[in-house]
Amino acid sequence: MMTRHDSQHAQLCVDGGTDDRLSATSNWHYRAMFNAATDGMLMLRNLSEGRNTAIIDVNSALCAMTGYDREELIGESPLLLVIRDHWQRAARAVVDTRATGCSTGMLTALCKDGSTFEAEFGASVLSDQEESYGLVIVRDISDRLQEYRLLKERFEERTHEFETLLAVTRSVASTLSLPSLLGLILDQLKDVVDHASSAIMIREGDEMVILEARDYRFADPRAGPVPPGFRFPAIHANQIWERLSQRQAVIIGDVRGNEPFARAYRATVGPALTTTFGDVRSYLAIPLVSRDRVFGFVRLSWPEPNAFTLRHAELGTAFANQVAIAIENTHLFEAAQQHAAIEERQRLARELHDSVTQSLFSITLFARAAEIGLTQAGIDPDSTVGRSIGQLRALTQGALAEMRALIFELRPDALAEEGLVAALQRQAAALTARDGLPILVQGPDARLPLATEVEEHLYRLALEALHNTIRHASAAHAWVAISSDAGQVLIEIGDDGRGFDPALSRPGHLGLTTMADRAARVAGQFTIESAPNQGTRIRVILADLMESTASSQVTGTDAMKEQHDGR
Repeated sequence: MMTRHDSQHAQLCVDGGTDDRLSATSNWHYRAMFNAATDGMLMLRNLSEGRNTAIIDVNSALCAMTGYDREELIGESPLLLVIRDHWQRAARAVVDTRATGCSTGMLTALCKDGSTFEAEFGASVLSDQEESYGLVIVRDISDRLQEYRLLKERFEERTHEFETLLAVTRSVASTLSLPSLLGLILDQLKDVVDHASSAIMIREGDEMVILEARDYRFADPRAGPVPPGFRFPAIHANQIWERLSQRQAVIIGDVRGNEPFARAYRATVGPALTTTFGDVRSYLAIPLVSRDRVFGFVRLSWPEPNAFTLRHAELGTAFANQVAIAIENTHLFEAAQQHAAIEERQRLARELHDSVTQSLFSITLFARAAEIGLTQAGIDPDSTVGRSIGQLRALTQGALAEMRALIFELRPDALAEEGLVAALQRQAAALTARDGLPILVQGPDARLPLATEVEEHLYRLALEALHNTIRHASAAHAWVAISSDAGQVLIEIGDDGRGFDPALSRPGHLGLTTMADRAARVAGQFTIESAPNQGTRIRVILADLMESTASSQVTGTDAMKEQHDGR
């Protein structure tokens, strides 16, 4: 509270002059300080009378804030400067000021042109025995409030981003179904970085393969025009891939622009630029990194130019890292399952070899000894006893051959140890003993220069063909011929059975499709020659052993497909 002497120096008249009791010097100092203030200031008179309270002076800062001239405000009610919704709040501030000598608060101030700004005010009472005056200081806090709102929005966005990423991390740690997990990550990514379509892509040789995709322009975002499994040549995207290989995101402001990445994008999609990808304008690609190697990327698109920023790339990278972890976890889990299965197969193979196989071999020896004993005893081998013992020996030999073939199946490493030709000869002997179909396997004595993965695909292909012959061909003979010359390997599986027309559709028979898929996986040329009553010949040609070996590396999608094939 000011003293009586101080209040005398601050009291003003309605006409803007100083009170008669104020000296000229005091008035000059007051005006200088009043107008030098950067905050808006008002002097009010009749503060104790409520409705009759009037403005008796304002400083230059307040005029600048509100757009009024000083003369326009003198004598007016201070409510002129407050929006109607805050009149009661202003009235309460006046009451509080009279009661306590000061008050503070916030109001929405009204300018001359009708615009508003958020204001913080402080009011104090200046009084003597005759008059009651008030001093109100006004500060424009619109910028501060806007900064606070932006900060709050940014905080909420960051919180949402972290919560979303945390949810994705938990899903990655608890879910091993790769397609559903990748779809979940893309859906969560849309909540953080808005986009029209997205895809997770990995590189396999000279092709890019889509593992999962979303297109949110459709009622079902999974039903977009580019489904999982779609492949396209990667050669045109080398410039984009080179940047991704450096672990840097690629942002294309406009795919129809003239920047290098835009041209590389157009070369990659080709004619699809005006069809499938006709509404794509903005493009963002984020690398997928695992074990210090970039193996794919996450791509986002938007139908308007310049939709993605570095901030979007940073956010997308956090999700791309989760994608890489999910794929790596799935591969590790599949490898662990395969390792466990191999160990179990090897255990069964050892037990069968040590028990059943030895027993069958012993039965074969005893049957042969019985045959020799009958001959020495002068009993005719064609007698009932002789034929029974002969049939027992033949059945036991067949069971022994089939058991050895089963043990070979349970030990996949045996193919790597013995080679393709020896493995097929062993299987052919077992099939001949079991089904009575003579099968001849011919091939070079030396080990073929093939990778283990290639040999396994060819081995499974040949077995599928032989099983088809046994089930459907009614053949008298079958054969497998393997040759290698000048970097080329030729495998032919044939029979003299009833044959068929390869051009006819055969619903429900997937054997031929499976064989063609296996040949494609090792970059082999697959052909079928057959006609009714003319037998069947299946040929697989590997023209470039180096290429076949390189392309045989089983990726995550290959592994899933192997499981689908029932391996």
